[in-house]
Amino acid sequence: IRFSDEQKAKLYGKITNTLINGVSQDIACWSSMPAEWAVDLFTKPSMLLMDEMTNIGPQMQAACHTPMAEGKIGGLPMRAADCWIGALGNPAEYATNGTPFSPAFANRLVHFKWQPDDEAFDIGLEQGLEFPAPKVPLMPRDWKDQVQPHVEHLCLMVRLYRKHAAGSFMQMPYLDPTKGEGSGVDMAKASKAWPSFRTTEYAIRLAAAVRLLGLPGAQEDSAVKNAFTACVGAEQTDQFFRWL
Repeated sequence: IRFSDEQKAKLYGKITNTLINGVSQDIACWSSMPAEWAVDLFTKPSMLLMDEMTNIGPQMQAACHTPMAEGKIGGLPMRAADCWIGALGNPAEYATNGTPFSPAFANRLVHFKWQPDDEAFDIGLEQGLEFPAPKVPLMPRDWKDQVQPHVEHLCLMVRLYRKHAAGSFMQMPYLDPTKGEGSGVDMAKASKAWPSFRTTEYAIRLAAAVRLLGLPGAQEDSAVKNAFTACVGAEQTDQFFRWL
């Protein structure tokens, strides 16, 4: 689905009268009835893919916090166990009506850079624009049962690194410490992945899951590093992996 600054109703839905069954009385209140497109998110395994996200302004970014952080559309929760949320967007400098992500919004995303597959493109040209399906590595069915030892190992490594480099994984690289608070913000950095406690947790969980894919040694190491980069940014990732 594509959002615009004029389409908050797609996320908020329509306001409707509701009765909540209280202990001693029914309580009348306002609630939000989600739009029709969102019904599958409540009733079956689904994926919400939000497109052209760098075309929306700060107000719509704020509206997107609700499904991203709380797993809700309107007043109803999505099926958390089997509803995936993703976002797509061109770099703001290339997008139509491009707007950089605010630092808070950017810090709730995992930022993967799209890498075109040259080999697949050549195959498609050879086959008259019949392009091969992408090769996607699959997680084992019981990956949630297997992932915890990898999570604990990465937690240990991050803890040891933080003792070596105090304040790491909690650095805001887009702020200029020589300037006053609230000034010196480099939006080119602030709108991308940057390290915080939240994104460090993202990085550990994602990298631990990558360990279960069974990739060859060097390929696995590269994928784990990419997972950290997508969450906490290249600068913090490079420092951490040089220490490792």
